[in-house]
Amino acid sequence: MSGQIHIINPSIALNYSNSFGIPIQVTLNATGKRNSQNVNLGLLPFTIAYPTSLTTRDVTSSFAIDTTNSSLASLISLPPSRISFTGSGKMNPAGRPTGANTNYVFGNSRFLGSVEVDIPLLMRIDSLKLADTLDNFLKLKSTDNTSFMDSLQVKINANNGFPFWCFIKSNSL
Repeated sequence: MSGQIHIINPSIALNYSNSFGIPIQVTLNATGKRNSQNVNLGLLPFTIAYPTSLTTRDVTSSFAIDTTNSSLASLISLPPSRISFTGSGKMNPAGRPTGANTNYVFGNSRFLGSVEVDIPLLMRIDSLKLADTLDNFLKLKSTDNTSFMDSLQVKINANNGFPFWCFIKSNSL
């Protein structure tokens, strides 16, 4: 079997609650590797939301990584046998802010986060080819070769752990 399956419109949501009154720019790098192919996530640095006044102690927000700001679909569609992650955070990326109530941390300040991964069952298959070196044991000598067949099922288990199922049901293929 050869060809490529493309996962369409995957997304990762980074949900968080932040009570550190400091702007932090996050750089997240990810590179997927399969054999000699490498695909980079290509995500630009982003600044997480943070409280800008002493009266608002917690800010709850989310940052989406999807096809509009990264190469996530290409990375997942590789499919990678290994993914390398690196990242960093830079406080005050535009320089230290001026004015009162800037760059503050309280004794009970915290950062809580979660990750949601969405890989919809919407995909595109390019150049799918199935080849077999055996004689077709399903071929009958009559002109109606498929009248006996009600369904065909193909099951593929990928090495990366994402199972793929294809089920075709037809009275005439």
